[in-house]
Amino acid sequence: MNIVVRRFLQNKYFVKAILKGYIKTRKGNSLYEGFDERCRNAYPVNTYSLNQKTKESLFAECIYYRYKYGVSIVDYFLYEFYRCSEREIRTFMTERNRVELFHYADEEAYLHIFGSKKDFYTEFHDYMQKDCFFIDKTTAKENFVSFAGKYESIVIKPIDGQRGIGVEVLSISNLEEMDAAWKKCEVGGFLAEKVIEGCDDLQAFHPKSLNTIRVSTAVTKGGTPYVMAATIRTGTGNHSVDNGHSEGVYAAIDVRTGIICTIGFNANGYRFPLHPDSKKTFAGTQIPKWNELCELSRKVAVQIPQMRYIGWDWALNSNYEWVLIEGNEPGGIDVHQHPVFTGLLESYKKVLYAE
Repeated sequence: MNIVVRRFLQNKYFVKAILKGYIKTRKGNSLYEGFDERCRNAYPVNTYSLNQKTKESLFAECIYYRYKYGVSIVDYFLYEFYRCSEREIRTFMTERNRVELFHYADEEAYLHIFGSKKDFYTEFHDYMQKDCFFIDKTTAKENFVSFAGKYESIVIKPIDGQRGIGVEVLSISNLEEMDAAWKKCEVGGFLAEKVIEGCDDLQAFHPKSLNTIRVSTAVTKGGTPYVMAATIRTGTGNHSVDNGHSEGVYAAIDVRTGIICTIGFNANGYRFPLHPDSKKTFAGTQIPKWNELCELSRKVAVQIPQMRYIGWDWALNSNYEWVLIEGNEPGGIDVHQHPVFTGLLESYKKVLYAE
């Protein structure tokens, strides 16, 4: 950021006054429409009666923070920056910070390992469930049937998918269902897996989804791994996945104890003292075999030294064994900062820049 822009951004109120005129431009109006939609959906803003003038003022503030601190519209509402001082905002890892740290700590040549489920399985299969089947355009139906026929249902995932998009649980208890499953997969680009049965403790939140733990790790330049943050993610309604982008509800975990330390939240900012379906309490619940999970997370964190900032998704199966689901580079920081309303920027920088 050059010195002219830096000086321009010093006076927040002057900048906000100019940015209100930005709304009248085509680009500004388009951005404002997205802001206005978020404003209507976000909690607790939607509990207030906001007039047009107030919303335009919030929008101008959001854009000011965007240019000065790299705050996205999602950041602004999710972390409730409209309640925060600039000193508080500077402690959060914003979208800009996240991208900067990602490019600093993770090397592009190794991104394919985390972008392709096949490459990821090749690297981390020792920590994952072993019964899976990769489907490409050359896969014969009889090979698919040989794999899937062992089960009453399977999970299919796009090999390059993210955020739980395209993940389905397919019933294959008869020939018709088997044929239907094959038609979905025959185009290729899928991973088929045995359905993981989650442990009773975590499935109690929402039995229809596999509820997982997101553990984020950071590794010093010298190779020392740290568990930075952890979050339990649970599904809702009829969803079979627990992702926040699929209406999932998540809560923060105290990494020192493995105890859930907040109420639940969703990606729109709504609060859930109890799970909306099971009514199970989040805060105070102990995650089983926590120390083992932290140790496993530190082990996988150093397996690829060129990738030092990763978010790992783990499931505790019905035998109370931790199973690695996937790694995310660098993994959404929002599910960690949002439930605690605490910025984690400095803690990550302290580790990632350390020798």
